[in-house]
Amino acid sequence: MRRITLVPALLLALPLTAPALHAQTAAKPAAGSAIAAMDTNHDGKVTRAEWKGNDVGFAMLDANGDGVLSGAELAPAGGDPAAQDPAAEFARLDRNHDGNLTRDEWTDTAANFNRKDHNGDGKITRDEFLNLDRETLRRERLFRFLDKNHDGRISRAEWGPAFDDRLDRNHDGYVTKEEFGQR
Repeated sequence: MRRITLVPALLLALPLTAPALHAQTAAKPAAGSAIAAMDTNHDGKVTRAEWKGNDVGFAMLDANGDGVLSGAELAPAGGDPAAQDPAAEFARLDRNHDGNLTRDEWTDTAANFNRKDHNGDGKITRDEFLNLDRETLRRERLFRFLDKNHDGRISRAEWGPAFDDRLDRNHDGYVTKEEFGQR
């Protein structure tokens, strides 16, 4: 008699537990994915503390500026990742997340490794991989520093009293990355 009354109770409870079970499995990254390798506390995201690379690399991948890297920010967009997002391709290749590619992390030919290793020190930095010159790098870093809320533009409030009206070409009170690069 007990079995008969237990079955309906279990059937009634199942719809209440299904969403919780789904939420647990949805947050769990796929084994072998970039996020699974870095997510040491297995919460489905990578915090700055879990990230083994430098601050710049983390900031570049943190597209929404929320301070964590989600699966969407670490996953290739589809197709050839290098063609779509070289920064994401660098992060994928940098298996130990130290901000450099060594020959054992490199998946292409030795000749291409040597071509990317501009200073010949036996490792490829992110900047070398992305072929960023020093002036471009300096501007990128300065822009990211001034863009406090990471919305892709610098407001008067973010820049402070030294806001340069000449850079605000469309006079909307913001300096975009494009306007900043034209100085």
